[in-house]
Amino acid sequence: MAYNNRLKCYQGNSKTIFCSVYDSSNNTMDLTGYTGIFSLKPYLPDNPVSLQKIGTLDSSALSITFSLTPTDTSLAVGDYFYNIDISSNTEYKTVVADRFSILDANLK
Repeated sequence: MAYNNRLKCYQGNSKTIFCSVYDSSNNTMDLTGYTGIFSLKPYLPDNPVSLQKIGTLDSSALSITFSLTPTDTSLAVGDYFYNIDISSNTEYKTVVADRFSILDANLK
């Protein structure tokens, strides 16, 4: 099943992203011992990462929150690729990958 995980944010605004990870049995995964990493790069192949944020694990260890600041979203208007990865001492997994659009704040 395909999911639409496209994100949008007005240029220069704050954005909070919540991420829960589910196992193959559709149970929420315990993320104790994992670090969440949000990466954003321009929508063209082979471009370097424009933004990388480390997430905050919630108290139940069942979700990760990424907080983007107005400075983080002050990128050029347009489409970007983003990944949310989780990393531990023994594994590294991409759990979400989709498009992130920075929208023109003057068109609100």
